[in-house]
Amino acid sequence: MPCTWQKKLKAGITLFSVCLKPVAMKPALQPIVGGWDSLDTESEEPDSLITMASRLALEFDQRNFPGTTVPQINCDNENHEIQDVMSSIINNEDIMFIVVAAPEDNDIATFALTSSCQKIIDWANVPVLIVPDGAAVKNPEKIAFLANLDDRDATYINSLLNITQDFSADIMVSNINNEGYDQQHREQKLINSLHYNVDYGKAYYRSISDERMINGWKWLRENKKCDMLAITQQSHQSLKRFFSLANTPAATHHLTIPLMILPATA
Repeated sequence: MPCTWQKKLKAGITLFSVCLKPVAMKPALQPIVGGWDSLDTESEEPDSLITMASRLALEFDQRNFPGTTVPQINCDNENHEIQDVMSSIINNEDIMFIVVAAPEDNDIATFALTSSCQKIIDWANVPVLIVPDGAAVKNPEKIAFLANLDDRDATYINSLLNITQDFSADIMVSNINNEGYDQQHREQKLINSLHYNVDYGKAYYRSISDERMINGWKWLRENKKCDMLAITQQSHQSLKRFFSLANTPAATHHLTIPLMILPATA
C-alpha cells in the first residue's frame, strides 16, 4: 500500500534486507523498504533486493500512465543486521518514515509485539508504519489518531500531518474515555490545542467510551471508515495494554488497517 503514496509524497524508496527471527514467525530474509521499511515472508527463499526493485518498478509502470514520473528505487546491499540497517536509517535525514509489512501468519498486534519489530519501533527517529497483510491499496481518506490528552498531542498531530497532509484526509483525534476526574478538562484543553496549534481544517476530536471498546475496533469503521490508525511510541507493556483494549484477544485480528507509530521525539 505505501508504494501507492509515492505519487502524492514524491518520495523515493530505499530497499534493505534484514534477517529477522522473531517468535511465531518463520526465519526468512526480510526486505525492508526504506524511506520506509517492509518485511516480507511470502517466500522461504529470499529474493534479492534487485529482484524486488524490479518488481516494484514494474508495479509502478502498470499502475501509472506512460510518462508518469516514478520514484527512484535504491538498494542497500551492505547492511543486513537490524542494528546496522536502523543506524543507516537514523543517520539519513531524507527518510520520512519506515514501513514494515506484517507477515500473513501474524495479525498486526502479534507482529508489533515481537522483539524484532519492537527494536525497529524503539530505535526509529521517524514514524514507523506497520501494514497488515491484505491491507487495501489506497491513499488514506480518514486517519484516527489516539491522543494521550497531554501537552504533546498537538506536536504529534503536526508530525503526522508532515506525512499525510497532501492526502487531505480527515484526522479523527480520539481518546479512550475512562471518565477520570479531570477527563473533561483535558479533553477541552486538547480541543483548544487543535484549534490554536494545528493548522489543518479537517482535524476534529471524538471521545471513545469504554463501552464502545467492548465491540473491538468497530469504532474505527463508524460513520466513515478509517484507513489508518496512528498512536505514539510506547513501552512494550503499554503497547500490549493498547492492543488488549478491545477486551477480547480475537478482536486484534480485526485491526486490519495500517498502524503508524510516531516516535517520542516527534
